Amino acid sequence: MVSIPDAIREHKDLPSAILNLRRDTTMGAYTGLRACILVDSQGSTWFMKSAGLIVAPNQQFENLKDPGSRLKVPAGWKFRSPVLEQDLVFMTGYGKTMITEDELDNIFDRVGGHYSNYKP
Repeated sequence: MVSIPDAIREHKDLPSAILNLRRDTTMGAYTGLRACILVDSQGSTWFMKSAGLIVAPNQQFENLKDPGSRLKVPAGWKFRSPVLEQDLVFMTGYGKTMITEDELDNIFDRVGGHYSNYKP
């Protein structure tokens, strides 16, 4: 179960806001997948888990490897698109997770530490 914050349900503009959620689900990404990664100004890594199609209805998986050219990331943030070197397993972080979104409504999950098995 994922607890969705009211701000998301109300479609408030939240680019780069960090949201803390309750989650008891698991998911992952396979070795060899080209990942879309945001790195925030503190060095935390965020993996894009879903692409929004309301703001940018023409987004396609093939083009997602370089949304960095279309994003206006906050000062100190950067975008990169590595190929996963091993399966990435998202942990629940003791029933909690952190997400952020960009201005295209793409959703990113925090990875590394107790949020995943490794930090791509």
